Amino acid sequence: MPVARIDTGSEVLTGEFDNGTVTVAQETYTLGEEATLLPPCQPQTVYCLGRNYPSYLEENAEVIQSNLSHDAEFPDEVHFFLKGGTSVVGPGEPIPYPTFSDSLGYAGELAAVIDQECKHVNATDVSDVVRGYTILNDLDAKDQTGITKMKVFDASAPLGPVIADVDPLSLEMRTTINGEVRQESRTSEMHRGPSQAIAELSHRVTLQPGDVIAFGSPANPGFLDPGDTVEVWYEGIGTLRNTVVSPS
Repeated sequence: MPVARIDTGSEVLTGEFDNGTVTVAQETYTLGEEATLLPPCQPQTVYCLGRNYPSYLEENAEVIQSNLSHDAEFPDEVHFFLKGGTSVVGPGEPIPYPTFSDSLGYAGELAAVIDQECKHVNATDVSDVVRGYTILNDLDAKDQTGITKMKVFDASAPLGPVIADVDPLSLEMRTTINGEVRQESRTSEMHRGPSQAIAELSHRVTLQPGDVIAFGSPANPGFLDPGDTVEVWYEGIGTLRNTVVSPS
C-alpha cells in the first residue's frame, strides 16, 4: 500500500494511503478535513538526471548545445544535477513564479526515495536500498544561463503525493497544464533505467535515507504562467498537483 506523510495540525505522521485517507496505527485521517498531505519524504539532496528520454533530446537539442555546452546525445555516464531541501514543496502547495525568470518550465518525472545509507551499490541490489517511488516536477527557469541557475531555486521540486511500490520500468505517465495534455510517455522509454542510474550515482556519492533521485523527463513543450495548474500522473502512484502563483 502507498505511504504518505501528513500534517494533522498537531503532529506530522506517516501512514498508509487509501482513497483520500491515511491510516496511522489504526487511526484514519481524511485528507482535506483532518490532515494535509506533505512531501512524502524530507531529502537532504535531490538528484535529477538529465538527457534520459529520446523525445527530450530531440525537443531540446538547441538549448542543450548552446546553453549547457555539450551535444544533444545520451551521456556515456550518468548526467545529473542537484537540488537542495528548500526546493521541495508538497502536493497542493503553491509554486511561486520566480522573480528572476520569464520562462518557467516543468518536467514530470518518476523519482526514487532512498531507504538507507548506501554506497557502491550494484544495479542488481538497488531494490534493497529503495523505499519506493514517487513523482517530482523538475521546474526550471529556462531563460537563465547554465544548468545551476536554470534548475536550482526555492520551490523548484514539487514532490508527491505518496511513495509507492511499483515496477519503475513499465509505468504510463501524463502531465497536464490546466487540463491540456503536455506530456505522455512510458518509463520504458528511459535510456538509463532507475537501477542503473542509482548504482552509478552510488559509486560517486553516499546516498542518504530520504534522498530523492529523479530519472528525467520526456519532451515538455511550453511554459507555465501564474494561475496554471500542473498535474503529473504516474500509473500506480497517483497525481502530483500544484498551482503556479504570482510572486509575493
